[in-house]
Amino acid sequence: MEDKLDKIDSKIDRLDSRLDSVEKILVGQAVSIHEHIRRSGASEDRLEIVEKAHFKALGSLQLIGVLGVIAGIAVAYFKIAGL
Repeated sequence: MEDKLDKIDSKIDRLDSRLDSVEKILVGQAVSIHEHIRRSGASEDRLEIVEKAHFKALGSLQLIGVLGVIAGIAVAYFKIAGL
């Protein structure tokens, strides 16, 4: 009977040791996920700034293109009209 109790106690100790290991791993993973979330948020903020700058530059290029078309039409008109 004493032998069986010792085996049960030994197995409980091993399980307790394994649970401690799992808890340590989970704590490390929790720290990693929090850091990942923080970096992801910072990256999204930077990406938003880049997107705004990109759209401003694209808008400027479109404006230049429209002005070029208008200037081209005006030049063609003046050539046709002989002015």
